[in-house]
Parts: sequence; structure tokens; C-alpha cells
Amino acid sequence: MSDALCDGRKVRVLNIIDDCNREALSVTPSIHYPAKKVVEVLEQLE
Repeated sequence: MSDALCDGRKVRVLNIIDDCNREALSVTPSIHYPAKKVVEVLEQLE
């Protein structure tokens, strides 16, 4: 998900949802999401 702040910068939220029980496993906000950061979030869920 993404949205814009008042100053025009984008804020992004990485949502990782379990489809079976519709549980949010991770909701992580950031200004940008390089691939390395996505991998780190996924590794924390293991």
C-alpha cells in the first residue's frame, strides 16, 4: 500500500497477510522499500 504525505513524499506500508486465516503477519511502514528490506522482513517471520 502507498500514500503521499503533505510534502509530496510517498509513504509505503508492506503488508504480509496469511490468506488462510486472514491474519496480518506484518505491517511495516517506510518511506521506501528496497528488495533487501523486504527480504529482512520476510526472514523475521520465519
